[in-house]
Amino acid sequence: MSAPSAPAGAVPVPPVRPASRRRRRTVAATAGIAVLVATLLAGCTGRPGAAAIVDGRAISVADVQQATTELAPYFQSVDQNTVLMLLIGAPTIESIASGAGLAVSDQQAIDLLDSAATSAGVKAPPTFGAPAIDVIKFSLAQKAIEGAANSAALVKKVNDQLLALHPEVSPRYGTADLSQGKITPISYDWIVKPAAAPTPTK
Repeated sequence: MSAPSAPAGAVPVPPVRPASRRRRRTVAATAGIAVLVATLLAGCTGRPGAAAIVDGRAISVADVQQATTELAPYFQSVDQNTVLMLLIGAPTIESIASGAGLAVSDQQAIDLLDSAATSAGVKAPPTFGAPAIDVIKFSLAQKAIEGAANSAALVKKVNDQLLALHPEVSPRYGTADLSQGKITPISYDWIVKPAAAPTPTK
């Protein structure tokens, strides 16, 4: 991120020594704030590079970014927060589906991904990584559960277990609300947005 430029028409301050000392203090303070922000964005999950920690299971930022990049060209409403939420819940919903005789295989997910790529006009479907496959397995398991004869009981079981997860999500993504199935970005009140440039008058 580039540093903001000086306001138009600002009068240059002569480089006298007192001003230079103040500037060094200002630079030092700014550097301290930058380190604080960098620390927050790195995440408070206790593991460097983790987007979330769920019952000791780490979901890496790299996995979230990779899955988002691979899925976005073929599926609507794919962003990193959505992908992270699905990766948080994937093991839970897949376990319940499997226990109900509705297991979803990696190959089923790969077949759906290949079909989506082909429908998008890709002649040779790409190789999808494990995170992207897990996201699609979540979707397939969800559909299988919703179509089951005992779907009401299975859906309740899924909801109960998801609500019991309490994932620790990196602030760079936000806070997880499993009751709503979404991650909401955090708004920092102490980050001031730059004022809009004044409209030039004729």
